Amino acid sequence: PHPPSLHQSKEYTCITPYYSEDVLLSQRDLENKNNDGITTILYLQTLHKKEWENFLERQGKELQEKPHLIYHDKYVRETRIWASLRAQTLFRTVEGMMQTESALKMLAENVIENHEKLIKLKFNYVVACQVYGDMRQNSDPKAADIEYLLSKYTNLRVAYIDKVRTYDKKRNTSSFSYYSVLVKYDSDADIDADTSNNNFNTNTKPNLMRSASFIRTHIKEVYRIKLPGNPILGEGKPENQNHSVIFTRGRYLQAIDMNQDGYFEESMKMRNLLEVFTPNNTNSSGNSSGNGNGSNTNTVTSSNSNNTHSSDTSDSGLIKNDVAIVGFREHIFTGSVSSVANYMALQELSFVTLGQRVLCSPLKVRQHYGHPDVFNKIFVMTEGGMSKASRGINLSEDIFAGFNATLRGKQILYKEFIQVGKGRDVGLQQTYKFEAKLAQGNAEQTLSRDMHRICNRLDFFRLLGFYYGGIAHYMTNTMVMYSLALVMYINILLALYNGEGVNGRRIEIASLLTMLLAGMGLLQTMPLAVTLYVEKGLLDCFTQLGYMF
Repeated sequence: PHPPSLHQSKEYTCITPYYSEDVLLSQRDLENKNNDGITTILYLQTLHKKEWENFLERQGKELQEKPHLIYHDKYVRETRIWASLRAQTLFRTVEGMMQTESALKMLAENVIENHEKLIKLKFNYVVACQVYGDMRQNSDPKAADIEYLLSKYTNLRVAYIDKVRTYDKKRNTSSFSYYSVLVKYDSDADIDADTSNNNFNTNTKPNLMRSASFIRTHIKEVYRIKLPGNPILGEGKPENQNHSVIFTRGRYLQAIDMNQDGYFEESMKMRNLLEVFTPNNTNSSGNSSGNGNGSNTNTVTSSNSNNTHSSDTSDSGLIKNDVAIVGFREHIFTGSVSSVANYMALQELSFVTLGQRVLCSPLKVRQHYGHPDVFNKIFVMTEGGMSKASRGINLSEDIFAGFNATLRGKQILYKEFIQVGKGRDVGLQQTYKFEAKLAQGNAEQTLSRDMHRICNRLDFFRLLGFYYGGIAHYMTNTMVMYSLALVMYINILLALYNGEGVNGRRIEIASLLTMLLAGMGLLQTMPLAVTLYVEKGLLDCFTQLGYMF
């Protein structure tokens, strides 16, 4: 779709759930050695040799001549930032997604007066850090790193859950109260937080004792909402997301995970992507690309307009928007780390691009498989939330938002003209655990009532596509593995009893090449090979496939 003017573009908020992962790599992390005695910083310097040389050059002649000074007070923070931007950290995610703010500034500069206010209306970023208060109480260095992020990006917000002990003097008992709290950086908030109503201690009653001792700080409390109880009843990540949705602004939400990254040039396309939610820019068949007929201005449709298709207008004459979720591509930036990482990168390309393209159109059974999908916020807040959080059965929490949309007749689209970065597992053990989680989550889905309702309501052909895009993958792999074992044992038995052959004639292999191609799974690799050839060229295609095999 064509982008509208900046004034008329749609506004949205990014949400990133965070628990206790790395924010900035500490000096201890950088000096930590693996089993081979190689430190993290040395590994990163070797992997990104040219970028490390450029970093030393930017820091000045002193550091170029004496690289061992990287942990000096003058350079240690910049060194930590350099390393963190090349690892899977919260700093990298925030740095990447805040590129949208830079893109909007570039578009608005010299065109719109007071564009800073407009940018704040068009884009917001909330990090849902449920244990930030506990980190402050325990003097966790990660809390200081989060506050550095808030000071670096003043439009960034952090939502967390505050646990407050309440004393009842009459009964001489105590209980806990829970609050959803939103904080931001404020350069003018340089006063004692315990004695000011402009900071963390807002509306605190005398019989409340705060769980964290907030001292002189620039971090200011924006909102505090009392909850009926502990909100973390189920899985942590979805509960973390759902409690922070209330602090978001705009009509749309983008779900961004902790191991993702953003790019400036891709951020320029967000205005185009959000136009997909406009009914006139949405193909009714749910194709994987826009129709290119988006208007440069907002479309205003009245009940008697002749230009509005009947399927886009409800009985009351209002525009009916049935697009609930829009997904797009991911670029795996960890593919060059190891052979396992390269395999995971190609696997992501196979599913995130090729698989979801087919699931969206023509099968029309794409669900929400996680980040970086964009949601219609009205749908999220009124019809089930961003994800479901019941323990066990909602182990794969994200896909249930897609189930909700499918059951309610909403569209879930997939676009390929925009992408974000994504980090994947780089070790064999990490990959095994991740694949095991996906398999266990899929098994739990089959026990859910959402699955039961979908299977009862989909037509036969969509149901086949739904099966193909879900548990059929694991069922097929299971049958293939057992079939291979069965064929191997049958051949062994035939060899032992000298029964190889047909009617006394020995079986002859047609050619060695046939066996090699069959063993490599050529038919399953062909779609991936064609995609690599189209996107990266013939040489890179054979290089990556050869590296994988």
